[in-house]
Amino acid sequence: MPSKSEAQHNAMAAAAHGRGKLDIPKSVGKEFLRADKARSSVRRKKPA
Repeated sequence: MPSKSEAQHNAMAAAAHGRGKLDIPKSVGKEFLRADKARSSVRRKKPA
């Protein structure tokens, strides 16, 4: 399942690298990052 927002992507990346503070399992973070990479279109905020 790919991330729905930039904030979710960042939280999952932190979890995947063992730096998360939200009790997200490392395996779940890695799964999200793989899905994001496959989809390659995380919704990111556009600069103003």
